[in-house]
Amino acid sequence: MKHIEITWEWVRFDELSIYQLYEVLGLRSAVFVVEQNCAYQDIDNQDQKAWHMLGWHDHKLSTYLRLIPPTSKQSACNISRMLTAPDVRGKGLGITITQEAIAFAESNYPNHPIFLSTQQYLESFYQQLKFITISEPYIEAGISRIDMMREAKVHHHKIV
Repeated sequence: MKHIEITWEWVRFDELSIYQLYEVLGLRSAVFVVEQNCAYQDIDNQDQKAWHMLGWHDHKLSTYLRLIPPTSKQSACNISRMLTAPDVRGKGLGITITQEAIAFAESNYPNHPIFLSTQQYLESFYQQLKFITISEPYIEAGISRIDMMREAKVHHHKIV
């Protein structure tokens, strides 16, 4: 497995340049709609409240995910739309981007669990990263999926 250099960038929706947004939507469409043959509504009004993690390799968007912060209705951070471009797969980036997202969530939203919905075949991959399965398998857009949660990393404040 050859290691490749990735430049990571965390960006709020309103900070995305038109170029970055075009790259994000293009890669999401290429992977989720075309490659996985999954007809679904990608533009779901969740991007506006999310942090977007862009991973660049050779000036090309190669990895991506979005992290939706916890709200009063949803106490967990929600990782979604996670992907790697076909030309960089097999280089260990799946674990790297997940670890980046966990570190960002724990740093910026301590005391909140991390939620994700994933394809069922990736269950053991996420279990390695301390996610536990919290749903039975279900079909979404023709793909068998499960919901998983990682417990909050609790930060204790010392009283001085």
